[in-house]
Amino acid sequence: MVAQVLLILLLVAAAVLGDGIIIPELPFEPLAIKYHRVTVEIDDQAAHTDIDQVFVNPQPRDVEGTYIFPLPTGASFSAFSMHVDGEQLHAEILSADEARRIYEEIVRQRIDPALLEYVGQGAYRARIFPIPAEGEKRIELSYDEVLVRDAGIVRYSYPLNTEKFSSEPLEDVSVQVHIRSTDPIKAIFSPSHEIFVERQGELEARVTYADEGMTPTTDFVLYYTVSSDPVGIEMLTRFDPEDETGFYMLLAAPEVDPVTDQVIPKRMIFVFDRSGSMAGESIEQALEALRFAVNSMGPEDEFNIVDYGTTVEAFAEAPVKATEIIRAAALEYIDGIVASGGTNIHGALLEATGMLAGDEFAEMIVFLTDGIPTIGEIELEAILGDVSAANETRARLFVFGVGHEVNTHLLDRLAGDNGGASTYVTPGENIEVAVSTFYTKVSNPVLTKLKLEVEGGRLRDFYPRELPNLFRGAQIVQLGRLEVSGDAVVVELSGDILGDTQVFTREISIGDGGGGPEFLPRLWATRKVGFLLGQIRLHGEEEELVDEIVALSRRYGIITPYTSFLIVEDDLVTPIAEDSALRDQSGAEAVKASEDVASYAEASTPTRVRSLEVRYVGDKTFYLRDGFWEDSQYDHSLEARAVGYGTEAYFRLLRDRPELGRFLALGKNIRFNSGEEQFRIDNNLPTIVEETETLPNQPELEQNFPNPFNPGTTIPFELKEGSAVSVEVFDLTGQRVRTLADLGPLVAGHYEVTWDGRDERGEAVASGVYLYALSAGGSRVVVRKMVLMK
Repeated sequence: MVAQVLLILLLVAAAVLGDGIIIPELPFEPLAIKYHRVTVEIDDQAAHTDIDQVFVNPQPRDVEGTYIFPLPTGASFSAFSMHVDGEQLHAEILSADEARRIYEEIVRQRIDPALLEYVGQGAYRARIFPIPAEGEKRIELSYDEVLVRDAGIVRYSYPLNTEKFSSEPLEDVSVQVHIRSTDPIKAIFSPSHEIFVERQGELEARVTYADEGMTPTTDFVLYYTVSSDPVGIEMLTRFDPEDETGFYMLLAAPEVDPVTDQVIPKRMIFVFDRSGSMAGESIEQALEALRFAVNSMGPEDEFNIVDYGTTVEAFAEAPVKATEIIRAAALEYIDGIVASGGTNIHGALLEATGMLAGDEFAEMIVFLTDGIPTIGEIELEAILGDVSAANETRARLFVFGVGHEVNTHLLDRLAGDNGGASTYVTPGENIEVAVSTFYTKVSNPVLTKLKLEVEGGRLRDFYPRELPNLFRGAQIVQLGRLEVSGDAVVVELSGDILGDTQVFTREISIGDGGGGPEFLPRLWATRKVGFLLGQIRLHGEEEELVDEIVALSRRYGIITPYTSFLIVEDDLVTPIAEDSALRDQSGAEAVKASEDVASYAEASTPTRVRSLEVRYVGDKTFYLRDGFWEDSQYDHSLEARAVGYGTEAYFRLLRDRPELGRFLALGKNIRFNSGEEQFRIDNNLPTIVEETETLPNQPELEQNFPNPFNPGTTIPFELKEGSAVSVEVFDLTGQRVRTLADLGPLVAGHYEVTWDGRDERGEAVASGVYLYALSAGGSRVVVRKMVLMK
């Protein structure tokens, strides 16, 4: 006999969904998805999506299925086309109510709430047969949709969340997006996945996400901005309806192919370590990177080379134009550099800062070292203070640490105090590749000395703390808090181009109802935790910093290698800095700590913990506590609405509040808040039932007497057939107060139990309404109320 199953393919953009799955009827386990490949073509806002999936049926029999594609409310979809093993299949459209009834029935039968996140949506349905025994079924789906453009921001979303349903990790998963636009494309950003972006001029780009041997846990989301301005700026915001302080994300990107005279000439001072420890492969790779940089300088650029060991030398007395003659002389100078002597970091950096002019050039110092200071000034604070004081023009200082013996605290603070960044090249990595890649990124500055302001609001608590220079082919992403007093703000990004200050503006609508992308708060918190950890690492632990990290970690589920214990216990019992890597200045662990902390401070995707005890739903974080999935914002001191899992009240709540479905999908025991109301979904919670027609052989629970009572009462019940029995008392929060009877098989007949108004410990309970429940044959059948009045 053919096994009946439900095939649910959840492939919808612009909603929190799961992608293609097959859910067999009990007792079969979920089927596996072999691969999932998505190709998207976006022309302006018209998106065409092609999906190719293969399902694997390990069962020894054929399977019949129903294909269901949930449709999100408000989305504009058309031109659905579905093929199964190459043959086109007919399908029908279901209304939201019809789809909800299907989901509810599945949940009732499978005792599994995972599908409830799709409540409130219509569906696209088709029958599929057969899914061959121990075989595969290939499903190809395509659909068209019109993407919404909000000001200059376009958003595309594709569901990839298969964690709940696929029985095995996917062999491969990929999303390839080809964007064409009649307006120039500026920033391209994904808050959900690490993406590779290939620009093809101003009006075209390709975006790729790919992975292997994994189970997707988050939906793929892509934002891109369009603008005809030389520098396109947009701002995403999220506000709670009752809060005037929200979250923002700035996206700023220049033209891909700017007009030549808009590219700022640069002045680069290369500070090169030629100490004895650099001898061998290290110095050869570093010299090759230096040759690449010199050969790549533009005719309007200026540069100089400061090389240091025990002494400090320079190619020229001052920065020089990158003419052919000068370039040839510089390459000859590089050929003569030999590794020897100590490490005079202090002298070399002061020599370099003395060559800066503070004019219309974009000035940068590129500093490379493989050791700690051993010659001249060697005290960390003195070096930092002297370099910052000498860098009067606020040139950006970019640091490359080679190997593990560098002083990471010195290098990170040099970069941080001077508006740059630090990069570490560990043993086995190619120095030439690292430095050359960096140089390519910063070779074409288009806007310097950036400043962000808003009219009609105030920015605070933003990361990065200082905006970097803007380079061709790059983009800037800043996250922070935004205070507003109205329903719109005007964003102004100013910066210098060839000595002139340019201002780029954009009016951002906030709206009366709040809302906005749910990823913003967690991404902001991820960056802030990284910043705070960096402060602790470089400047020492302070109680206020620890408290902030604890609060953010608990609220947003942010767990770093140095804060993983923070959400395990209610009380912080171990200082953060007890991890030696946060204190160590040199060594492999110190380098790793620097890179780890920076990855959080510069995060472009919100941190998500892969843990059996942490779940993320929208902007909420849930922890598994005492058998309940508990919202990090759940307040035990406040009253919660208690609802028994799987009861009629449960499904009525789902029908009345379909937006809660994604929270209910977590499991059978959940505590969470929504707006001003708190909920407790409890699989063990008794449910009050109204008088209904008694079914044959169903036990009867009669009203207690006396009622109200003080101090004791009698509870009668009748068994129509033999059965094991338990009678329990609960308070109105669903907490068990007392087990009055837990008896082995009883014969049919009339029985009574009494309650003396005391709990399991023998202590008298307070006056109030209580529930008493009769369970027979292993399942609770009926519950009634009684009143204790003292």
